[in-house]
Amino acid sequence: MAPKQSPKPEFQEGERVLCFHGPLLYEAKCLKLATEDKQVRYLIHYSGWNKNWDEWVPENRVLKYSEANLQKQRDLQRANQEQRARGAPQGRKGSAAVAAASLQQQQQNVETLFQNIRITPSTSSSMATAMAKVEAPGRQTRKCKQKSGPREGGSGSAGASTSASTSTSMARGTGQPLQRRRTRGHSSARAEGTSAASSEAKVQIPERLKPLLVEDWDLVTKQKLLFSLPARKNVDSILEDYVTYQKARGEQDNTVYAAEDLVGGIRAHFNALLGTQLLYEFERPQYAEILANHPDVPMSQLYGAPHLLRLFVPIGEVLAHSSFDEKSLALLFNYLHDFLKYLAKNPSAFFNASEYKVAPPEYRQKVA
Repeated sequence: MAPKQSPKPEFQEGERVLCFHGPLLYEAKCLKLATEDKQVRYLIHYSGWNKNWDEWVPENRVLKYSEANLQKQRDLQRANQEQRARGAPQGRKGSAAVAAASLQQQQQNVETLFQNIRITPSTSSSMATAMAKVEAPGRQTRKCKQKSGPREGGSGSAGASTSASTSTSMARGTGQPLQRRRTRGHSSARAEGTSAASSEAKVQIPERLKPLLVEDWDLVTKQKLLFSLPARKNVDSILEDYVTYQKARGEQDNTVYAAEDLVGGIRAHFNALLGTQLLYEFERPQYAEILANHPDVPMSQLYGAPHLLRLFVPIGEVLAHSSFDEKSLALLFNYLHDFLKYLAKNPSAFFNASEYKVAPPEYRQKVA
């Protein structure tokens, strides 16, 4: 009996195709093909995506680039948005396996996604300088600091300075003051210490929140949607709810005090970093319009949960470049992780794809 021939590939190298990534179809290019165990697989590059997203996929995930399949792509996007707007669980019945595979892929690629929201060395330097100027205990009352909150959101260094003070008082509320790193006479030794701390400083995003970062990235950069502003539930409201949650848990006064100061620090960081670090290119004209129409309003009163979650990508590096010692950073990170766990308890209360809107044609022309 003649040996069974290898299957004939349906697609060719260099061919423009559509490929499933999770429940949706994306435009892609077939870079290579290979046959393993009599199954054809393709190395796929998703158009406009970082090459780190390239992956080998089976043939059943790839479709011809045709008008019929483009319509299928649009239908899937619309159905996915409607389903999320209703709050319906993903992956029911026949789509369960696809949804599970999508979630796994999203978690594997989330580190690549984080590279799309990077902190620049210049910003790191200015933020570190501002955070090093921590005011001495007792120079400012807690009441006065709270009054300064609505004025946050101007320059990056000003916002960072406010948050640095808040971080210090937060630790004082627990009886554990933040300690500044001891500086050495030799500048290279100091730089080495900063680098080591930077490599270890990282805020762990809960698994339930990682797919939301991926979806947010997809909605803005691939589907060209904009988060509706002002947000249905803005950052300030989310932070206030967290403090209320801590009080309802019957925590000790020092824990509630720490939570109140923590949200002040988060708010300050958010207002300081939003315009330079937390926006995708497609969102910048919208941000410019918001600044023009609301020049005296802190961005934490206009933006919502998706942009707040993005903050926790660069914030670890920002804090690592501060003058706080390792013990103080660990304490601060514990508080940040507790806040993220709070968001992860009920993510549907904060994140909803229906809050994104299609950008009008004149807006698209601005970013073309």
